[in-house]
Parts: sequence; structure tokens; C-alpha cells
Amino acid sequence: MALLFSGPNGGALHRNTFNHTWRVGLERAGIVASPARGERRESHREHGRHVLRHTAASAWLGTGVDIRTIAEYLGHAGPGSRSGHTHT
Repeated sequence: MALLFSGPNGGALHRNTFNHTWRVGLERAGIVASPARGERRESHREHGRHVLRHTAASAWLGTGVDIRTIAEYLGHAGPGSRSGHTHT
């Protein structure tokens, strides 16, 4: 499987590295607010890779991709193991 985002060595980014980089990009694009000087960024929970997984799963499901295919692509044993990734 090809990686959409990869680290300097060509491997997968650590989730914290991805979440931080993604969040900074969202801030620079004006999608989410930057923290005030001296304040910490909000949790990545609402804007990180986990939300992207849910968004992708929901989009694929909406276009007719089989739930088992989505589950396999997301690394789950089957659709029952984490059906919470889709929001309809």
C-alpha cells in the first residue's frame, strides 16, 4: 500500500508527528484557530488522523464501497470490529 504522507525515511509518520503537522496546516489555512501566544494547542482528537479515518470511511461507504473492504483497508479484522468509523 502506498503512503499518502511519509516521513523523511519514506516510512509512515508517527501519529503524533502527523497530527501536529496536520494541525499546523489547518491553522495556517485558517480552518482552525491558532493558539494564543504561550497557550497549548487543543487536543488533536477533533482534527487529527482519527477524524480523517472516520471521514474517509463515511465517504467510501456513501459511494457504495463494501463495508468489509473499508474495514480491511483501515486494518480491521471485519466490519463488526470497528463499525464506528462510519457516520451516516
